[in-house]
Amino acid sequence: MFSLTSSIRYWVCRRTVHMRNGINGLSIIIQGEFKQDPTSGDAFVFFSKDCSSVKILRWDGDGYIIYHKRLAKGTFEQSRPTSDGSVKYELQWERFCLIMQGVSLKKIRFRKRFRLPSNSDLQ
Repeated sequence: MFSLTSSIRYWVCRRTVHMRNGINGLSIIIQGEFKQDPTSGDAFVFFSKDCSSVKILRWDGDGYIIYHKRLAKGTFEQSRPTSDGSVKYELQWERFCLIMQGVSLKKIRFRKRFRLPSNSDLQ
């Protein structure tokens, strides 16, 4: 279905990507650099060089969906954890929503909540 929800895992590309990349170009990045399957159902997030555009690629079961948002003014803030040499990092749903809404993450403080462990926590 055409939706992005909290039940999906979000993977952000650490490097910027040219927004001319479509489904095929982004899939190649996911397979080649991320070493992941683009048909996993996860959402893969790519930002433009100036952070004014974002593309999100997701397989919905029988085809790809590509979301593209270009801001008329302003930029997206990227949540960049310290680099461990990987080309991607997982972004939690709450942070993803804040970034898409234009909220600055520098002063955001989340209160403790119970959360079931994700697949990445179990590995």
